[in-house]
Amino acid sequence: MRNTPRLLAAALLLGAAGLGACSDSSGPSNDPLTARNAQSVGSAAASTADLALAAIQPAVPSFTGGFPLFFANGRSIAGGLTFSPPGVIPDCPAASDQTDTDGDGVPDNATWTFSAANCTETDIEGNRNVVTGTVVISDPGLTAGYDLHLNDLTGSYYPNGETAPLLQLALNGDWALRGTSESLLLDQAYDFALTVQDERVTLANDLDVSFDATGGPIAWGAPLPDGTLSIAGDWLVASSRERYHLTLATLQPLVYDDACGGFIGGVLQATGDGGEVQTTWTACGVHTSVFVPN
Repeated sequence: MRNTPRLLAAALLLGAAGLGACSDSSGPSNDPLTARNAQSVGSAAASTADLALAAIQPAVPSFTGGFPLFFANGRSIAGGLTFSPPGVIPDCPAASDQTDTDGDGVPDNATWTFSAANCTETDIEGNRNVVTGTVVISDPGLTAGYDLHLNDLTGSYYPNGETAPLLQLALNGDWALRGTSESLLLDQAYDFALTVQDERVTLANDLDVSFDATGGPIAWGAPLPDGTLSIAGDWLVASSRERYHLTLATLQPLVYDDACGGFIGGVLQATGDGGEVQTTWTACGVHTSVFVPN
């Protein structure tokens, strides 16, 4: 998947920073959007757009030999902290029957099981990277695409001698991808939780994502061509300091550029108590966020 080496950079940096420190909210109520928190909310929205782009690729995710869908090997998180999940390790993960009756590249119903016994990598300094959990991929039938279920898929980093992880990323939920040569549709309902020491950030997504090709036909197993991506649905962003229950919508479809490997234009709007945050892409990987009060 072409965008894997960079897809989580913004989300991980956001999580390591604790989603900003401009709120002292500790209760279950939602924080209002303000000009002060527009940048942190906008960065989280941009990270969610990157995650949606990575998930809507026209290919079946491959879990053989590691954790390629969500982690970037050797990605610097913050303050010099680097997380490298296990690479190719024999017997990691353990896969169930991968029968593909119709020969379309999507298994009928396959489960990949990650266990600490098989999916632990220890470096020369004694630091451990561990992946646990399960992934299920199934074939929807005659329609091109796949269904995916994530069950406590967790990557953890343990410094030498420590029994508690310094960094942990966990995913739970489902998504369904359907597509043609002209467009792709993705239904997402999953949680993304990042914990760095005592800081935790959660992104809960219940989103409908669509991609329309403008630079040529979509080919299964090939990189996305140029096109536009739209997002709509409910979105929860929460940390130990802040909590936002928002609605995401693209005011202007996000313009995907194949040469960039990301967005070069478009406007994504997050609406909640007090107003909305509009995140606008102006160049490859460059975006700004502004607060618009009610």
